[in-house]
Amino acid sequence: MQSSIKIANFFVSKSINTGEELSPIKLLKLVYLSHGWYLGLTEKPLIGEAVQAWKYGPVVKDVYYAFRTYGSEQITSFAKDSYSTIQIPNAEKEKDLVQFLEKIWEIYGKVDGLRLSALTHESGSPWDTVWNIQGGKYKKDAIIPNDLIRDYYKAKSAA
Repeated sequence: MQSSIKIANFFVSKSINTGEELSPIKLLKLVYLSHGWYLGLTEKPLIGEAVQAWKYGPVVKDVYYAFRTYGSEQITSFAKDSYSTIQIPNAEKEKDLVQFLEKIWEIYGKVDGLRLSALTHESGSPWDTVWNIQGGKYKKDAIIPNDLIRDYYKAKSAA
């Protein structure tokens, strides 16, 4: 499993290198979609942190708190992990991971944050399921279980 910050920094790097817009909401959704597709395709979690059901969609708290100071603006720098280091997947040592993340960027990188958010809110999505169980209200630390995410993306990959 990877750190969500390491995965987020991959997308920050792609944004910086390509000039493609990357706001915190877009970054949150890219990390979530990466985790979802990885679970669906490999049946293993990509990140170690839990995904939570917040009002505006699925959120990995570490990523949210690392980049929230940007508000709705362009992210311009990397986040440090809990050891105060900047981690980014290594193209030589983590070839399969980098290829997977490159594919996620290729598919979703040009999509804006609001559209990505709408994708994660679709009826029957893991976020939608947990949100409806909560009665459509935010509940602190409401986790979207990995098995729910896995089954959803596994079904999407088979479609």
